[in-house]
Amino acid sequence: MSVPTVMAGERAEEQEDGSRVLLAPAPKGWRAPEPSAPRRPGRAGTAVLWDGEAWEVVEAGTVPEGKEARYCLVRWDRTDVIRDPEAYPPSAGLPGGLMPPLERGDVVTPEEAARRKDLFHVRVPVLALLPAPDQERLRELYGFEPIGAGRRSACFVLVFALLQLLVSRRQIDAGSDPFFPWTAMAVAVYLAVEQVARLLRLSRGEAAGSVLGVLVRPFSRVLLPPR
Repeated sequence: MSVPTVMAGERAEEQEDGSRVLLAPAPKGWRAPEPSAPRRPGRAGTAVLWDGEAWEVVEAGTVPEGKEARYCLVRWDRTDVIRDPEAYPPSAGLPGGLMPPLERGDVVTPEEAARRKDLFHVRVPVLALLPAPDQERLRELYGFEPIGAGRRSACFVLVFALLQLLVSRRQIDAGSDPFFPWTAMAVAVYLAVEQVARLLRLSRGEAAGSVLGVLVRPFSRVLLPPR
Protein backbone atom coordinates (compact mmCIF):
# COMPACT_ATOMS: atom_id res chain seq x y z
CA MET A 1 0.00 0.00 0.00
CA SER A 2 1.48 3.36 -1.06
CA VAL A 3 1.88 6.16 1.46
CA PRO A 4 -0.38 9.13 0.59
CA THR A 5 1.32 12.44 -0.08
CA VAL A 6 0.23 15.15 2.34
CA MET A 7 0.97 18.81 2.86
CA ALA A 8 3.06 20.03 5.78
CA GLY A 9 1.08 19.95 9.02
CA GLU A 10 -1.56 17.55 7.69
CA ARG A 11 -2.09 13.82 8.23
CA ALA A 12 -3.67 11.05 6.18
CA GLU A 13 -4.99 7.73 7.42
CA GLU A 14 -5.74 4.76 5.19
CA GLN A 15 -8.94 2.95 6.21
CA GLU A 16 -9.57 -0.79 5.88
CA ASP A 17 -12.35 -0.19 3.34
CA GLY A 18 -9.93 1.65 1.02
CA SER A 19 -11.05 5.16 1.92
CA ARG A 20 -8.76 7.87 3.21
CA VAL A 21 -9.19 10.29 6.09
CA LEU A 22 -7.36 13.60 5.83
CA LEU A 23 -6.84 15.72 8.95
CA ALA A 24 -5.90 19.35 8.35
CA PRO A 25 -5.28 22.19 10.82
CA ALA A 26 -7.63 24.47 8.86
CA PRO A 27 -10.71 23.91 6.65
CA LYS A 28 -9.94 23.38 2.96
CA GLY A 29 -13.34 24.32 1.55
CA TRP A 30 -14.07 20.81 0.31
CA ARG A 31 -17.70 19.70 0.46
CA ALA A 32 -19.41 16.35 0.88
CA PRO A 33 -22.41 15.23 -1.25
CA GLU A 34 -25.74 16.76 -0.34
CA PRO A 35 -27.35 14.50 2.28
CA SER A 36 -30.74 14.65 0.55
CA ALA A 37 -29.45 13.03 -2.65
CA PRO A 38 -25.81 12.06 -2.24
CA ARG A 39 -25.56 9.93 -5.37
CA ARG A 40 -27.52 11.94 -7.92
CA PRO A 41 -25.59 13.29 -10.95
CA GLY A 42 -24.19 16.70 -10.25
CA ARG A 43 -24.45 16.21 -6.48
CA ALA A 44 -21.05 14.62 -5.95
CA GLY A 45 -18.68 15.71 -3.25
CA THR A 46 -15.57 17.70 -4.13
CA ALA A 47 -13.39 15.84 -6.61
CA VAL A 48 -9.77 15.71 -5.46
CA LEU A 49 -6.82 14.64 -7.59
CA TRP A 50 -4.65 13.08 -4.91
CA ASP A 51 -1.35 11.59 -6.04
CA GLY A 52 -2.70 11.70 -9.58
CA GLU A 53 -5.81 9.65 -8.75
CA ALA A 54 -9.40 10.90 -8.55
CA TRP A 55 -11.07 10.83 -5.13
CA GLU A 56 -14.43 12.10 -3.89
CA VAL A 57 -15.02 13.80 -0.56
CA VAL A 58 -17.90 11.92 1.10
CA GLU A 59 -17.60 13.41 4.58
CA ALA A 60 -16.47 16.87 5.69
CA GLY A 61 -16.39 18.15 9.23
CA THR A 62 -14.15 18.47 12.25
CA VAL A 63 -12.70 16.02 14.74
CA PRO A 64 -14.61 15.76 18.04
CA GLU A 65 -12.17 18.10 19.75
CA GLY A 66 -12.86 20.66 17.03
CA LYS A 67 -9.20 21.51 16.46
CA GLU A 68 -8.77 19.89 13.02
CA ALA A 69 -10.81 19.69 9.85
CA ARG A 70 -11.62 16.09 8.89
CA TYR A 71 -12.33 14.82 5.39
CA CYS A 72 -13.15 11.28 4.34
CA LEU A 73 -12.47 10.47 0.69
CA VAL A 74 -13.22 7.44 -1.48
CA ARG A 75 -11.95 6.64 -4.94
CA TRP A 76 -14.04 8.27 -7.64
CA ASP A 77 -16.34 5.53 -8.96
CA ARG A 78 -19.07 7.70 -10.43
CA THR A 79 -19.99 8.03 -14.10
CA ASP A 80 -20.24 11.82 -13.71
CA VAL A 81 -17.69 13.91 -15.57
CA ILE A 82 -15.15 15.26 -13.09
CA ARG A 83 -15.36 19.05 -13.22
CA ASP A 84 -12.97 21.50 -11.54
CA PRO A 85 -11.11 18.93 -9.45
CA GLU A 86 -8.96 20.12 -6.55
CA ALA A 87 -5.27 19.27 -6.91
CA TYR A 88 -3.77 17.90 -3.71
CA PRO A 89 -1.25 18.98 -2.56
CA PRO A 90 -2.22 22.33 -4.12
CA SER A 91 1.36 23.66 -3.95
CA ALA A 92 2.35 21.17 -6.68
CA GLY A 93 1.30 23.68 -9.30
CA LEU A 94 2.89 26.78 -7.80
CA PRO A 95 5.96 28.35 -9.40
CA GLY A 96 9.08 27.98 -7.29
CA GLY A 97 9.10 31.67 -6.40
CA LEU A 98 5.66 31.31 -4.79
CA MET A 99 6.57 28.35 -2.61
CA PRO A 100 6.21 29.12 1.11
CA PRO A 101 9.39 29.43 3.18
CA LEU A 102 10.35 26.43 5.23
CA GLU A 103 9.39 26.62 8.87
CA ARG A 104 10.86 24.69 11.77
CA GLY A 105 9.34 21.21 11.93
CA ASP A 106 7.84 21.26 8.42
CA VAL A 107 7.35 17.87 6.76
CA VAL A 108 8.22 18.16 3.06
CA THR A 109 6.59 15.81 0.57
CA PRO A 110 8.77 14.06 -2.05
CA GLU A 111 7.18 16.17 -4.81
CA GLU A 112 7.80 19.41 -2.94
CA ALA A 113 11.37 18.35 -2.14
CA ALA A 114 12.00 17.75 -5.86
CA ARG A 115 10.66 21.21 -6.71
CA ARG A 116 12.76 22.86 -4.03
CA LYS A 117 15.82 21.09 -5.41
CA ASP A 118 15.03 22.47 -8.88
CA LEU A 119 14.86 25.93 -7.33
CA PHE A 120 18.15 25.24 -5.53
CA HIS A 121 19.91 24.57 -8.85
CA VAL A 122 18.70 27.93 -10.19
CA ARG A 123 20.10 29.79 -7.18
CA VAL A 124 23.41 27.94 -6.78
CA PRO A 125 25.53 30.86 -8.12
CA VAL A 126 24.62 33.11 -5.17
CA LEU A 127 24.23 30.56 -2.38
CA ALA A 128 27.96 30.57 -1.64
CA LEU A 129 27.51 34.11 -0.29
CA LEU A 130 25.49 32.77 2.63
CA PRO A 131 27.12 32.17 6.04
CA ALA A 132 29.14 28.96 6.30
CA PRO A 133 26.57 27.14 8.52
CA ASP A 134 23.87 27.75 5.91
CA GLN A 135 26.13 26.42 3.18
CA GLU A 136 26.81 23.27 5.20
CA ARG A 137 23.06 22.80 5.64
CA LEU A 138 22.59 23.19 1.88
CA ARG A 139 25.25 20.52 1.39
CA GLU A 140 23.27 18.12 3.59
CA LEU A 141 19.92 18.88 1.98
CA TYR A 142 20.78 19.35 -1.70
CA GLY A 143 24.37 18.27 -2.26
CA PHE A 144 25.65 21.86 -2.47
CA GLU A 145 29.41 22.20 -3.07
CA PRO A 146 30.52 25.22 -0.99
CA ILE A 147 34.17 25.14 -2.07
CA GLY A 148 33.69 25.19 -5.84
CA ALA A 149 30.73 27.57 -5.69
CA GLY A 150 32.57 29.75 -3.18
CA ARG A 151 35.62 30.12 -5.42
CA ARG A 152 33.49 31.10 -8.39
CA SER A 153 31.52 33.67 -6.41
CA ALA A 154 34.66 35.10 -4.76
CA CYS A 155 36.40 35.53 -8.11
CA PHE A 156 33.33 37.17 -9.63
CA VAL A 157 32.90 39.63 -6.76
CA LEU A 158 36.66 40.35 -6.70
CA VAL A 159 36.68 41.23 -10.40
CA PHE A 160 33.58 43.38 -9.95
CA ALA A 161 35.18 45.20 -7.00
CA LEU A 162 38.39 45.91 -8.94
CA LEU A 163 36.40 47.25 -11.89
CA GLN A 164 34.45 49.50 -9.53
CA LEU A 165 37.72 50.86 -8.16
CA LEU A 166 38.78 51.84 -11.67
CA VAL A 167 35.41 53.42 -12.45
CA SER A 168 35.38 55.38 -9.19
CA ARG A 169 38.94 56.61 -9.76
CA ARG A 170 38.02 57.89 -13.21
CA GLN A 171 34.98 59.67 -11.81
CA ILE A 172 37.16 61.42 -9.23
CA ASP A 173 39.70 62.42 -11.88
CA ALA A 174 36.87 63.77 -14.02
CA GLY A 175 35.83 66.12 -11.24
CA SER A 176 32.60 64.40 -10.22
CA ASP A 177 31.03 64.95 -6.82
CA PRO A 178 33.54 63.04 -4.66
CA PHE A 179 30.99 61.63 -2.21
CA PHE A 180 29.63 58.85 -4.39
CA PRO A 181 32.94 57.79 -6.01
CA TRP A 182 34.72 57.65 -2.65
CA THR A 183 31.82 55.74 -1.08
CA ALA A 184 31.84 53.26 -3.96
CA MET A 185 35.62 52.91 -3.63
CA ALA A 186 35.34 52.16 0.09
CA VAL A 187 32.76 49.47 -0.56
CA ALA A 188 34.83 48.04 -3.42
CA VAL A 189 37.96 47.92 -1.27
CA TYR A 190 36.09 46.11 1.49
CA LEU A 191 34.64 43.58 -0.95
CA ALA A 192 38.02 43.01 -2.60
CA VAL A 193 39.72 42.34 0.73
CA GLU A 194 36.87 40.10 1.80
CA GLN A 195 37.14 38.00 -1.36
CA VAL A 196 40.86 37.49 -0.83
CA ALA A 197 40.12 36.32 2.71
CA ARG A 198 37.37 34.04 1.39
CA LEU A 199 39.71 32.49 -1.17
CA LEU A 200 42.25 31.79 1.60
CA ARG A 201 39.59 30.04 3.70
CA LEU A 202 38.34 28.11 0.69
CA SER A 203 41.89 26.95 -0.06
CA ARG A 204 41.84 25.32 3.40
CA GLY A 205 38.63 23.49 2.51
CA GLU A 206 36.37 25.72 4.63
CA ALA A 207 33.10 27.24 3.47
CA ALA A 208 33.29 31.03 3.43
CA GLY A 209 30.35 33.40 3.25
CA SER A 210 30.22 37.08 2.41
CA VAL A 211 28.63 40.21 3.80
CA LEU A 212 26.53 40.08 0.62
CA GLY A 213 24.82 37.06 2.13
CA VAL A 214 22.31 39.40 3.80
CA LEU A 215 20.95 40.10 0.30
CA VAL A 216 20.69 36.39 -0.51
CA ARG A 217 19.18 35.19 2.75
CA PRO A 218 15.58 36.30 1.99
CA PHE A 219 15.67 34.31 -1.26
CA SER A 220 17.11 31.23 0.42
CA ARG A 221 14.35 30.86 3.04
CA VAL A 222 12.43 28.67 0.61
CA LEU A 223 15.38 26.24 0.69
CA LEU A 224 16.51 26.43 4.31
CA PRO A 225 14.56 25.91 7.52
CA PRO A 226 15.05 28.52 10.24
CA ARG A 227 18.14 28.15 12.44
